[in-house]
Amino acid sequence: MAENLNFGMQLDRMYIQQDNSLTEKYCFDDSEDSCSVYGGIYQWEEIMQYIVNEGVQGIFPPGWHIPTDEDWKQSESEEIVSLTIQIQFGMQKIFEDLMQG
Repeated sequence: MAENLNFGMQLDRMYIQQDNSLTEKYCFDDSEDSCSVYGGIYQWEEIMQYIVNEGVQGIFPPGWHIPTDEDWKQSESEEIVSLTIQIQFGMQKIFEDLMQG
């Protein structure tokens, strides 16, 4: 996503988000300006729309979904490969610099 999710009706932090067919959010310091900058704060159940199945779209826009365990593993794998390549190139550069004096 290009921006933080900021969708739903703002609740004061003293109220609990409920399974009531309304998407409810909190804002840091109960400030709508905070939601505009940082996005809404959602309880896990609210994000999932109170459905416990993996791969649920939840409150996300069409084409998006809550990452599954497999999505996280794939993302972690890609990050590890990227870091490994960066380390290899970095070490190669250090070695070349040492050899050149």
